[in-house]
Amino acid sequence: MTNNPDKEDAQWLSALAGQADPDAKTNVNRQAESLRRALKARSDLLTSQVPVADDAQYQQMLFRLRREGLASSRRGWRNPMFWGIAATIVMGVGVVIQMGGLHPDDYEKDVLRGAEHATVLIVADPEVRLMELQAGLQAAGEVPKIDRLANGQIVLTVKATEKVLAYLLTQRLEPEISDGYLVLKLAPSKPN
Repeated sequence: MTNNPDKEDAQWLSALAGQADPDAKTNVNRQAESLRRALKARSDLLTSQVPVADDAQYQQMLFRLRREGLASSRRGWRNPMFWGIAATIVMGVGVVIQMGGLHPDDYEKDVLRGAEHATVLIVADPEVRLMELQAGLQAAGEVPKIDRLANGQIVLTVKATEKVLAYLLTQRLEPEISDGYLVLKLAPSKPN
């Protein structure tokens, strides 16, 4: 008849802890007791051979290390930890730049989609973006035609002049031009 392996393991661990189970197999108790004695002997040996830490000896060792130039606290730029930190910072900045950096304005958060000769900008607030685009397009010398759709979208149609295209490039927009006009559709990121 075999014992349950989990029960046998529990009996072995109990015997290892010094509390042998009288119901356990004799070899389980003997193995655990042998290992317990061996571990105890090794622990006693290490305790007897390793000296207790002494602050005076520690200070003496530090003095000798400094005298030999092995524990200089003024390593400065030769410290490998300094170079590790510097490399980590440079890599972090590189990753941020590669990912597009930190943008102070929300223009880069716009999502562009082309459909029916129109460039769709999905923005948080179409009205605010409309006022910004309107001011920029008027400064470029063109007044856009504005249509408001029932679903909350706003459609701007404007003549595609060089000044208008230059302004839109500053906004990171490259709309499709059809028949000398371009169409921008502003859609809310969350439907009303």
